Amino acid sequence: MDGGYQRPHRRIGPGPRDGTGWPDGYRIWVVGGFGCGKSTLSQALAKARQLPYIELDGVFWQPGWRPADPAQFAAEVERATSGPRWIVDGQYEQLRPLLLDRVDTIIVVDARRTTAQRRIINRSATRFRARERLWNGERESLRSVTTMLVQAWRQHPRTRLVNRQLLAAAAPGVRTIHMWTDRGQGAAATAG
Repeated sequence: MDGGYQRPHRRIGPGPRDGTGWPDGYRIWVVGGFGCGKSTLSQALAKARQLPYIELDGVFWQPGWRPADPAQFAAEVERATSGPRWIVDGQYEQLRPLLLDRVDTIIVVDARRTTAQRRIINRSATRFRARERLWNGERESLRSVTTMLVQAWRQHPRTRLVNRQLLAAAAPGVRTIHMWTDRGQGAAATAG
């Protein structure tokens, strides 16, 4: 496999108390690289468990594709995750201590580089055709998609390393799940 990555250290097991096949968890943080399927999985789990859904990109990106002020961004995420039930989708280094302190479950969503690239292209093509508006009314441009594809390709090995470190940093008692969405685990886990 690319990046010298090893097989997941933990597999998803049975235990469908809520019909999703996932262990109980009410403060869930889903991370992964571009195009790995973290938003798709997060939205499905949020719906199945009736959890508030927090998409970090939606909080971070302001009108005109301007990044949020770091203090304002952290404060907004701190407020959104102060309750007992939520699912956070995304990974920003500055939020790692806050989220690690609050989660009961971390899910790393992984896919091969080529799978992630294909998904980015397909997702962007769908958004272009539908003229879909993203965060704060913005739309993807050809330039932003090209940049995302290049970043996704370059960052893929580093993202895997960061995610391994994240799982290792989880406090005792925090459930850690590492799944591969290009092997059918994502669809199977959210089917209910």
